[in-house]
Amino acid sequence: MISRNLGHLRLFLAASQLGSRIRASERARVSQPAVTQALGKLEGAAGGPLFDRTRQGVFARERGEVLARRVARALARLDPALREVSPR
Repeated sequence: MISRNLGHLRLFLAASQLGSRIRASERARVSQPAVTQALGKLEGAAGGPLFDRTRQGVFARERGEVLARRVARALARLDPALREVSPR
């Protein structure tokens, strides 16, 4: 089962959108190893790689693209509700 950790899912989505673990870490203000660890946990739970890693960055595989679309849709619905109850 895929992690329900919102932090991990946000890091996954950032890496998918930006094509870089480093840029994802900068956006989230966490260390690059933290991003790598979160992605590793998600890939372990998903039963395999979600990205292809190259010198040019990370590129979502088909299963990663599907997950990224679903996570983006879920966060688009969840984030407004979370802002209402916790404005910070």
